[in-house]
Amino acid sequence: MNVRTMTPLRRRQRAVALIEALVALAVMAIGLLGVVGMQATLRTNADLSRQRSEAVRMAQEKIESLRAFSQLGVEGAGTSEPEYADVITSTAEDVTPSSGRASATFKRTVSVAPPNAGDPAMKTLSVTVEWWDRRADSSNATDTNRQSVVLNTAVARVDPALGAGLGLPTNRSVTQRPRGRNIAIPASSVDTSSGTSSQFNPPNGRGVSWVFSNDTARITVAGSRGQGVLISGYVRFATGLTQPTSAESETPSGAPVGFGMQVNLTSPVLSSADLQPACYVDTSYPGGAAPYYCVVPITTTARGHFSPFSWSGRTVLTGLNLATSASDYSGSHYRVCRYTPDPTTDTPTEGNVAHPLDYVTVTGALTNQNFLIIRAGDNSASAFTCPTDDTSTPLVDGDTRQHQP
Repeated sequence: MNVRTMTPLRRRQRAVALIEALVALAVMAIGLLGVVGMQATLRTNADLSRQRSEAVRMAQEKIESLRAFSQLGVEGAGTSEPEYADVITSTAEDVTPSSGRASATFKRTVSVAPPNAGDPAMKTLSVTVEWWDRRADSSNATDTNRQSVVLNTAVARVDPALGAGLGLPTNRSVTQRPRGRNIAIPASSVDTSSGTSSQFNPPNGRGVSWVFSNDTARITVAGSRGQGVLISGYVRFATGLTQPTSAESETPSGAPVGFGMQVNLTSPVLSSADLQPACYVDTSYPGGAAPYYCVVPITTTARGHFSPFSWSGRTVLTGLNLATSASDYSGSHYRVCRYTPDPTTDTPTEGNVAHPLDYVTVTGALTNQNFLIIRAGDNSASAFTCPTDDTSTPLVDGDTRQHQP
């Protein structure tokens, strides 16, 4: 009797075991699906990491190629050598990855912004690399699977020939600070007893004395109130009755003519109590050129106390019988050209140091602001123009641009 009653119970228990096995398989299947999903995510992330690394490499490669210019040059000159002037904005270009593992379509774009007037002579670069992975449509710029990296940097306008100067010590070295003072201070200045300043008597100054701070090159003028900064350079002469050539602009040999120099300020407005702009010219013409030195005030007594400011304005040559127009070819008239590394514009992208037509917000000393005086014409039929640069000697003064009239 007991045996008969136990048999149906065993059959029911075997059916329950089958259901448990099916549930276990279902749970395992769900777990395996999760593992497969995780593996797919890991693969996608690994691809993205490789692609991002490749994109960064492409951007860095482009930046280094733009930095590797061998000449300063002029934009659009068409030379075969890489030039600073050719560091310009470029449209998107296809780029091939260095490894087949970074399976994606890459495009690289360069955006270049020149410096503002008065800023250091450097261009700001932005290199963008975009890519579309295997899930994306490279022809669709708005595809959500499009990725990108952006690298920003700046490239300074420094002649590569001067690269060795980066190895020079800067802590009051003989090269960087001759005689232990600011390089803008004229070499003929004499150290004062304090050891922190130097005295300079400008040529033809008739007793005028300037005292420079050895560290900042700020000027204190004896008998005047306030401080000033120096602007200086050389005036050279190509005064023959033929059109000056590129070679003559670099090594002019014309006879000197008499002239004066002055600074016309557009800002600030000075009071009678302030230090006034003043210029002095060395008429002994050492080396056939005429050095000039101007002091421009950088403090004002407005509102009853000294306040610092920057100056804006223009340096002009005076005392010349200037040409009356661009077509004036009189041999007794003159034109004034200014040397500049950027002859295509009156406001060079390098700012005040590049000798613009008009200086803007100057706060420090400016040197090598050089001029060339030429005849207006051949006295017959041809009007002269300011000569261009000899590109075979890029480190020698060459390019000039009309300054006066």
